[in-house]
Amino acid sequence: MHRAAAGIVAAVACFAAWRPGVAEGEAPSPRAAAQADLASTDPLLAAEAALWERLRERGRPDELEAFLVLFPQSRFAAEVRRRRDELAADASRQRRLEEARPQTPRPRGPAPPNLSAAAAAAAVAPDCGLLAAAADETSVTVAGVLRRGQERLVQGMLDAFGVPADAVRLRLDPFEGPYCGALSAVLMDAGMPPPDSPPRVGLLGARPLPEGDRLRLRVEMPEWPAHLSVFFLMVSGEAAALVSDPQPRPPGAGAVLEDPRWKIAAPFGTDLLLVVASETPLFERRRPAVEKLEDFTPALAAALQRARRAGTRVAARAVVVETAAR
Repeated sequence: MHRAAAGIVAAVACFAAWRPGVAEGEAPSPRAAAQADLASTDPLLAAEAALWERLRERGRPDELEAFLVLFPQSRFAAEVRRRRDELAADASRQRRLEEARPQTPRPRGPAPPNLSAAAAAAAVAPDCGLLAAAADETSVTVAGVLRRGQERLVQGMLDAFGVPADAVRLRLDPFEGPYCGALSAVLMDAGMPPPDSPPRVGLLGARPLPEGDRLRLRVEMPEWPAHLSVFFLMVSGEAAALVSDPQPRPPGAGAVLEDPRWKIAAPFGTDLLLVVASETPLFERRRPAVEKLEDFTPALAAALQRARRAGTRVAARAVVVETAAR
């Protein structure tokens, strides 16, 4: 269980790194001000409150169960259990209505693992990453990017839920770079579709990409009209705005994106592509061609928060770009 405990602590750290953002010129809401005050005194409590705020209105039973695993002593635990039990009671009543006759009791064996709850918990186990997870009746899939060395936290959380090794499908792409703040902003306020659902992003060319080669990628849009934004986050601590659509692309549209200016150069390592599809333009004004990550990250967080408050659909993917000298 020690690996599971490490996964829980790491998930708390991931959310503790987030701070409620406020757009420039906009007065903070009472809730945002309260969260900021709490974050300044106890970041772990702030992380816990931020996650519960996210799950309060749209949390599914498996996500509520994952919250209780991550925060077993939460001050919200009673409310979480009450909501989870309400949903369970509704499902139970529906099953009773559908039962035409009594069922013959069957001997009970060991309870199978809750794969949906395991998937939800594993997706937030790393302290820095952007993962999507899904479960069916027989397996759990977790895919995305995470800081190098954090793969063990994902596996540890799945072990804690008792998921058999042959039921686990991991597609984890590790990186080393200053991307945690940007990924935390996306994690809190953008939708993460299941691993194999659009938007889909794939790199074209060799891996690692050698110096002088052009960056090329294939993108498939979600099943709704969306503006495409693509950002290249660099190990040097900079962010480049590669694509910023003024008009939405059709549902499900595919495209190969490339530009003669997108050439691989030093410093080498693991850069990160951040691809965002949004119903409206993500930023009110186009971002600089290249800016420091410390400027880009709060602007991204504020843009995603505006979209969430407006009820605008946003979906994101991140892809590691490994580069090397020739």
